[in-house]
Amino acid sequence: MRLEQNAVHRKVFSPWYDTELMCLVTILFSVLVFLFCIAGISVCNEKEAFQEYIWLPAFLMMMSSGLFLSLLVRLIRRYVTRYRNQELNDLS
Repeated sequence: MRLEQNAVHRKVFSPWYDTELMCLVTILFSVLVFLFCIAGISVCNEKEAFQEYIWLPAFLMMMSSGLFLSLLVRLIRRYVTRYRNQELNDLS
């Protein structure tokens, strides 16, 4: 988001869906979907009639792992930036 021009501290406000809590909840759900996809792939491998549909749990697994990685990178960047800003403030 943009900085407010008239703000006193000029802090960037993130929307509710980009907060740390929501990122952690989304990471939790993506891990649960990943585990569900592993179960789906194992079921597809057991039944010969379902083997042609193995693409669906594999696709969902790739999507959930992509979401997990993107949110993990976002949170790591946020924590690194916060740590650097604290160090700079401590040195001043």
